[in-house]
Formats: sequence, structure tokens, C-alpha cells
Amino acid sequence: MDAQKEVFALVEAVSAARPFQHAKVAEAARAELDVDDARSNAYFIVWNGEGQETSLVSHAEVRVPTGKGSTKDGLVILTFREEPGGAVTESAVWARWGNEPEVRPPNPTGPRTLPVHYLYRLPWGTLSFGFSRGEPARLVEVVLDATGSK
Repeated sequence: MDAQKEVFALVEAVSAARPFQHAKVAEAARAELDVDDARSNAYFIVWNGEGQETSLVSHAEVRVPTGKGSTKDGLVILTFREEPGGAVTESAVWARWGNEPEVRPPNPTGPRTLPVHYLYRLPWGTLSFGFSRGEPARLVEVVLDATGSK
């Protein structure tokens, strides 16, 4: 399987595994996740860690709702290694998820390393693909946000 297909398969597997659970995301992303006590709070338990050597991702983060508040299924952020991320083009994302995403540019006063996000509104929440601003653009991260109200 080529890198682009592997990235898309990972995104689809994680998005289908709602509500998000750290163990399921860790298995799909081949990442070692630990609780981040400093970032966890009354509403979310935050899990994060590095991808294994064979993983497509360099880092994964899962925010699991605690049940307090009105958040639904959680949030996942997958940060991709340079090699598989470079194999995924913006046009491939548009061909797979639709050619009219919401474009979310980074704050112009922010660091130049912040990606441009292409956001899709789906029945379960939002799926956002973050691409580098360099040429050629490469996939940097994917955010799966299913925190909408219960």
C-alpha cells in the first residue's frame, strides 16, 4: 500500500472508532500514549505520545471527555512524519473528501511553521487536514474533532 493510501486508511479507521479511546487510537496509529496530567482537566483526559518507529505518525494526541460538560466523542490530533505526509497532496484530499473544504489559514502573526487547514464538516464532527505552507505543501497533521454537544 502506498503512503497516501495508508494515511487515508488511518484517518478512516480512527474516525470510525468513536467515541475516541486512547487505546484504539494508539493501536491504529501505532503510538505509545500516556496520560498528560498537566494538560488534563475536569472535562478531558489528555493522552499523548510518540509514534513507534514503524508508524506513519510522529506524535498522537487524544482528548477523551470525562463525562462532565456537554462534549461528545473527543478529539484526536495526528502529526505525520515527513515521508508519508509528503506523499499526500492537497488535491488527493480534495478528491477523497470533497473539493470545497473550509480553508483555515493560520494567524498571520503566528509562526511560519503553522499549517493551513482544510476543514470538512461531517455528521460526527469536523475533519481537518493541515498542510505546510512551503512548496511543495505536505500533510503535517490531521485533526478529528467529535466534541460537539451530546
